[in-house]
Formats: sequence, C-alpha cells, structure tokens
Amino acid sequence: MSVFRRMLTAFWAALILLLVPAVQSYAAAVPASLYVQDQAGILSSGTSEKISRMGAALDRQTTAQIAVLTVSQVPDGDIDTYANQIFRGMKLGDSAKNNGILLLISTGDKKARIEVGYGLEGALNDAKAGRILDEYLIPAFQQGKDDEGVLAVYTALVKIVMQEYGVEKLQGNADVNTSAAQQGIQITWTDILLLAVVLGAVVLDMLFFGGVMTRSVWQILIWLILSRGGGGGGFGGHGRGGSSGGGGAGRGW
Repeated sequence: MSVFRRMLTAFWAALILLLVPAVQSYAAAVPASLYVQDQAGILSSGTSEKISRMGAALDRQTTAQIAVLTVSQVPDGDIDTYANQIFRGMKLGDSAKNNGILLLISTGDKKARIEVGYGLEGALNDAKAGRILDEYLIPAFQQGKDDEGVLAVYTALVKIVMQEYGVEKLQGNADVNTSAAQQGIQITWTDILLLAVVLGAVVLDMLFFGGVMTRSVWQILIWLILSRGGGGGGFGGHGRGGSSGGGGAGRGW
C-alpha cells in the first residue's frame, strides 16, 4: 500500500506541474475587460471583441496596454484628473516601461481624454493625442457614430504603438478569431482524457487519502489564480504596474 501511496503522490505532483502553466496562462488572461470596459453602453459586442483582440495581441507582442473606458459621467466633470486616477488604479502598461494608454470617454459630459504613460509620451505626445481625437472621435460622436469613433481611435493608438516597437503585424488578429469569447468552448479528446485522469485521481485520493491531496492541489491552483490578480481602481481588469504623469489630451464635442 505504501508503494501505491507514493505512486499516487508522485502522480499528483506531476499533475500540478502540468496544470500550473495552464492556470497561470488563464489567470493572466482573466481580465479580458482590461482592454475595453463599456460602462456607458455605447459599443457593439463586435467592436468590443475587436478591441479586446487588438489589445491582447499588442500586449503580447510589445507589453504595451491600451484600455478603453466609457462612463456616463465623470465626478465633478474633471476628466483630466479622473483619467489619471483611473490609469494609475488600473496600472496600465509594464511597471518598468510605463507603456500604457487609456482612452476615457464620458458620454454625459461629452468629453474624452487620451491618457498616456511615461514610456510612450515620446511616440504619442499631447499634440498627436489631440489630433487623433479631433480626426477620429469628435466627428464620429457629433454624427452619433460613437461605436465607429471609438474603434477608429483605438486602431490609431494601436498603430502608433506598433510603430514605436517595430511591430508590422499583430499576430492572430486577422481573419481568424482566436479569442475564447468568439470561438466558444471547444472540447478536444485531449481535454476529455485529461478530465478523466483528474477525476480518477480525485476518486483514488478520496478512497486512500481522504481527499487530502485534492484539497491541497485545489488550494495551490486558487492561490495561483488570485496571486495574478490585483487592484483595478474600482474597474475590472488590471495592468502590470504602469503609471502616467498626466500626458495626453482631452476634447469635448
């Protein structure tokens, strides 16, 4: 029996090593809302998905993070201060590179602002940020085409960051939908086999160990997920510790 117990323990250890990368990958991808949070309800699901795909691809290839947040109203109407607070709360971009960008839109105040992290102020200075809003967002919003305006601004910001980092094309962002949200849940035979193995291990653990190993593994996996979390400044999603010094531009329509 002792040999069997050692074999089962070794199996659980191997299973943990197998699951850890998958769980860490999942945990890192949990805040899908990081790239787009449409609290004002002005974006179509298609546009939100496009932004999420672009944002995730850009993040993977450059570590830069661009987020869109739409709200109905800004406290005190001071969108500049609010954008900076939200940016710091979401911790957009890499902590060392400070390469985050926030597009904040307040529909009730009829104001928008692009907040830029320290590390991208050279590529996206205040004047350029203002021109992007003037060219893409303001005309679209004045015509009631909010959805198109937000997507156009986001695309323009992505292109600027791509140029800054020498990226010619975003991987997995063309015709093929790579996001789980678009593809739905796809179960393969490998998934079924892994599930059967895990369930078998759980049953054996319950019979011979009283479920001790199962509880331990579960606690480890939960810790891995939670440890990849962090503050989001009151909004879903979080970056990797980036900050902003107030660079960017704001406009009204």
